Amino acid sequence: AARPHFIACEQQMLRSPPVRFCKAAGAAVVVWTARTLEETRRAASADAVIFEAHRPRNQRRA
Repeated sequence: AARPHFIACEQQMLRSPPVRFCKAAGAAVVVWTARTLEETRRAASADAVIFEAHRPRNQRRA
């Protein structure tokens, strides 16, 4: 059976059984956007890759 290289999910799905199953099978977890500092911390604690992370207001885009 084919196994995914990664799974993309929303913040509230990080601790769901399907995401846990894919993570246990070796797939990376990708969170598309972390809008707040708390979401960024939650994704980081779940070892998720964040595509676009929260930036403090005083930081500019590069």
